[in-house]
Amino acid sequence: MKPNAGILLVILIALLHSDIFCQETPPENINSLLEEIVTSHSENYDADTDFSELSNELYYVSQHPINLNNTNKKALSRLFFLSEREINNILRYVEHYGPVKTIYELQGAENVSKQSLRWMEPFVTFEKKDKPLSAGRWFNHEILYRTDRKLEQQKGYISDSSEGTEYLGDPYRQYFRYNIETQNISAGLTADKDAGEPFFSDPNEKGFDFYSAHLKVEDLGFVSRAIVGDYKLQFGQGLNIWSGFSMGKSPTLSGIKKYGYGLKAYRSSNEAAYMRGVGVTTKRNNLALTTFYSRKKWDANREFNSDSSDYWVTSLNEAGYHRTDSEWEDRNSVTEQMTGFNISFDKNRWHFGLIGWHSTYDHPLKPQDRLYNYFRFSGRKNFIGGLDVSKVFDRGQFYSEWSMDKEGDMALLAGANFFLDSRLTLKTVYRNYSKYYNNFYSNALAEGSRTNDEEGFLLGVVFLMFDDFSLKGYADFFKSRWMGFRTSSPSNGREYSLQLNYNPSRDFQGYVRFQQETKDYNSTAEVPVQRTIPRKRTKLRAHFSNELSETITLKNRIEKSFIDYPEEKSEGFLIYQDVRYAFQNIPLTLTGRLAMFDTDDYASRLYAYENDVLYSFSFPAYYDKGRRFYLLAKYELISGFTAWLRYSRTKYNHRQTVLSGYNEIEGDAVSEVKLQLRVKF
Repeated sequence: MKPNAGILLVILIALLHSDIFCQETPPENINSLLEEIVTSHSENYDADTDFSELSNELYYVSQHPINLNNTNKKALSRLFFLSEREINNILRYVEHYGPVKTIYELQGAENVSKQSLRWMEPFVTFEKKDKPLSAGRWFNHEILYRTDRKLEQQKGYISDSSEGTEYLGDPYRQYFRYNIETQNISAGLTADKDAGEPFFSDPNEKGFDFYSAHLKVEDLGFVSRAIVGDYKLQFGQGLNIWSGFSMGKSPTLSGIKKYGYGLKAYRSSNEAAYMRGVGVTTKRNNLALTTFYSRKKWDANREFNSDSSDYWVTSLNEAGYHRTDSEWEDRNSVTEQMTGFNISFDKNRWHFGLIGWHSTYDHPLKPQDRLYNYFRFSGRKNFIGGLDVSKVFDRGQFYSEWSMDKEGDMALLAGANFFLDSRLTLKTVYRNYSKYYNNFYSNALAEGSRTNDEEGFLLGVVFLMFDDFSLKGYADFFKSRWMGFRTSSPSNGREYSLQLNYNPSRDFQGYVRFQQETKDYNSTAEVPVQRTIPRKRTKLRAHFSNELSETITLKNRIEKSFIDYPEEKSEGFLIYQDVRYAFQNIPLTLTGRLAMFDTDDYASRLYAYENDVLYSFSFPAYYDKGRRFYLLAKYELISGFTAWLRYSRTKYNHRQTVLSGYNEIEGDAVSEVKLQLRVKF
């Protein structure tokens, strides 16, 4: 299937169904929430991080809004930007004053910020409504197709010998999804092919490189939820198991305490962050039991024995790229099987959770012989067991989670929120992860990318100063007892963040932010004995958003970064202007940005979220010196049929090549075009 064939397929289906119903695309202010979440967590991720799961979740909730007059704490916890205190006060307000009719009535709820109310708006409703069904049909359908590519020719597609190109496929990325649902049943199919991967050609005759599907059934007697196919599990604070996207530290403090939603359907194209098999959640009174089985294949880097008859796995690969012969050979190299359970009990504002799961691999895992890998998992089998406990009080809350692997190595996280005043909240979190502890599915609060070999304490504060001003900040102190990839000895670090928000109205929001992080890294000097030295990174940002009218919205940002390293210093600068224009007479919306950036090196890079097509993400790193712009057009072609077209281009001032490796481009610019079509009927 070529790109044009996929486009024609979506158009044909749309035209064949004359009873397509009109259902609005989720409100645009979801993009503001996405931008805040992503940019707030930019220090924890890089430009290749897949945030599509996050956008999928937000858009799904917007299409299945929470009825505020008939809800509970667990349902509201899906809105992860709400604090525990805000959730409790919203529920208490509705219980005390009766049904509410608009989001603005909740301004009377104690300690619920204007920003939270603005973010809530797309995800809530006030009347119980059945999910809309098209005329004469039992099911709703969504079909989506997306294709994109870099316009300049990249090194991997250039043939320089009789052996052909390094990349096995064409430069198009292609994505397809189909979802179908009725009142208690839903199913979905997702297919994805990355740029450079073969498509209905040798060695991949099956078309797309990645397929994901699920069937979900809910509310069938004591069976609360059952999923066959691909799913994810999220329990406790993420220490024992949390598959999929997980938020960490941020200036908004929104991801400090997690709200595990349990068993969830998987709809993303990320090729690693899921389970494949069956999961079932049953409930009786205050007790819930989730059991699950998963069998899936991982890409892996391998080393063979002397006669090449077998191999062991040196590391699991989560990128999901199969563009070259070597990447293709590593595809599906090891099979993982998992079985497990989670039991939870909730009563009188207490929560208790007990979890245990076992995993096996058909090839042994043995990390490369590096000092920083000395305590990494090795073998064919692992077991994880643990507990999580939480309690809500009138003036605060406490939560904790404990985990242990098969060797008895432990990890602990404990936190408490103190409601000191009607406008002042204090948040504390302590974590202690043994350097011996190994869990591939642990995704708890951590400074590093893995929840092991770390001890830390975080102190955060939320201060609702006045009606229009709020102050949020934290200080985090952490240390490692063993060496890491870029640290040749035990290391220490600290991080400070402070953000002042100004929200005088729903039309204008702004904030200023200060962030500073000091961490130990290896010295770059050529010395007989490697040593670590502290590196300080400071960032200053001012951001403003102003909705001038129903048609025009402006966003402005200016940001500065400083790297203070004893052996080198660098600075970075970014400024951009966003404009969104919604035409009144035609169903067309245009969103664009012009950005200017100037950084001394990659270390002083800056990140900025960009509006993209539905369910997709753009989160580039701005570094070197140049300018970037993009233009996104969204058009409602006919009722229920929407098209997006996006073009972006980055131009560097003094470069002869762009990108690196097989992605390298001869020249000083890189451009990308993206087309997406969606039909709902």
